[in-house]
Amino acid sequence: MSTLIRLALAAAGDGPRVRRTTARFACAALTRVVAGGCAVAALACGLAALWICVLPHVGAAGAAAIVAGVLLALCLALLALVRYGLKPRPTPPVGAGVLLLLAEAARLVRDNKGPTLLAALVAGFVAGKGEK
Repeated sequence: MSTLIRLALAAAGDGPRVRRTTARFACAALTRVVAGGCAVAALACGLAALWICVLPHVGAAGAAAIVAGVLLALCLALLALVRYGLKPRPTPPVGAGVLLLLAEAARLVRDNKGPTLLAALVAGFVAGKGEK
């Protein structure tokens, strides 16, 4: 319980910083809500325009079927995105990637000493060209 009290006192002491953080979070949330509303309105306008465009060619029932098909295709695409595209990919441990990279670099330097030294020499000349 004392940890909770200390946390509350620390938050009370940082009042202006907490208020700024809360205001930024509220602004970001409001922006996302407005953007979502605009996206829904744009989708509705696009579907209404599609309906009006195909109505003279296929009739009322055909226009409804075409708009429903477009909505179904959009839903299936979003479902596939959520199902397969937004899965978190497993990341290897940070240390393992660095060690693997260093081991590969050491092997490349050992196997290709001449080209590596020549590349380092050219890189040194290019990096030091602007300095005197």
